[in-house]
Amino acid sequence: MAIRAKYFLHVRPLVISEDLPILPMVLRTDFEGLFKPILQSCPDTGGILSCHKLKGDLGGYHALEIPFDDAEYRLVYRIF
Repeated sequence: MAIRAKYFLHVRPLVISEDLPILPMVLRTDFEGLFKPILQSCPDTGGILSCHKLKGDLGGYHALEIPFDDAEYRLVYRIF
């Protein structure tokens, strides 16, 4: 079932050129097929993934927690 976009998603160029290439291929694929649709439809709750508001220097941002193998990745974003 497709997720309907409610929010416009802007991905910074450095994410595409520097961050995504160093991730495992599965996570790069999931970025397009899973994480982007979640951020476009329910960025405040994280959909099927855990999400929370950040504090301190990153106050105003959210983090989507992404478990993968034995690691936990964090996708940091802001909602306008």
